[in-house]
Amino acid sequence: MLPSCHSRRPVIEPLHVKLLVVDFDVSRDIAETPRQIKGWWFGSRDIYQNPNAGEIFSDLISERLNREISCVDVYSRTDFRYYLANKKDRLSKAYPDLSEESLDNLFSEVPAVDFARDLQMDLVLIGKLNRCYTGHSRTFHTWSSLVDADAILLDTETGEPEWSGHFKSRKKFRSQSAAMEKLAKRMIKQIKKEYFYR
Repeated sequence: MLPSCHSRRPVIEPLHVKLLVVDFDVSRDIAETPRQIKGWWFGSRDIYQNPNAGEIFSDLISERLNREISCVDVYSRTDFRYYLANKKDRLSKAYPDLSEESLDNLFSEVPAVDFARDLQMDLVLIGKLNRCYTGHSRTFHTWSSLVDADAILLDTETGEPEWSGHFKSRKKFRSQSAAMEKLAKRMIKQIKKEYFYR
């Protein structure tokens, strides 16, 4: 008997795409309150937050995307910082009468998609950290870190969302960095499965 031949469906690699990861926005609470006390009596906790958490998280995501999804060319985060600094410098020269705060507000109103178009990217990943903190129990001296984030992948040409997700990670007796790593890993896994290898 001849061995039966059955054809396998070929795995088709997606086309290479250029992707920009911008800094994740942070909630007002994270931006303005690095340390606070929440709760009372036995439930009292010290809450530690990093106002730069959005930038740190975006760096982690960019690094993982580069490493784990072969069809994605992620725009260098360092180059993006230089690009933004150059844009801001040109804006300050064009409007010398505006204060630094006014320039920052003007600059922050530019949609991420506009930056991505200017850099000739195919996709841009934006997001927000709703919560990101390390909490320490003032009574029992236990601690844990929590990260809660929303992410959206936008098509640069149309500005329309291609993918979105909500993620939450809590790590007991671990730092915010460890919780961010766990969340970034889960996010990239889901983007890979639901968008790039559908």
